[in-house]
Amino acid sequence: MLASGRHGTIYIGVTSDLMGRLHQHRTRATPGFTSRYDVFRLDPLWEDRALDLGFPRQS
Repeated sequence: MLASGRHGTIYIGVTSDLMGRLHQHRTRATPGFTSRYDVFRLDPLWEDRALDLGFPRQS
């Protein structure tokens, strides 16, 4: 989960390459929602466990 700031716009996405995706958002590599609303601050509560909580492991 990314945010534009306190009480600002939020963006929720899924990726297996968190650091690479953050770099894309912060450098505005592609036009879209996150670049339009300056959404690039990572919410630390979601950083570590987001995929484990949201998706069961494939066997």
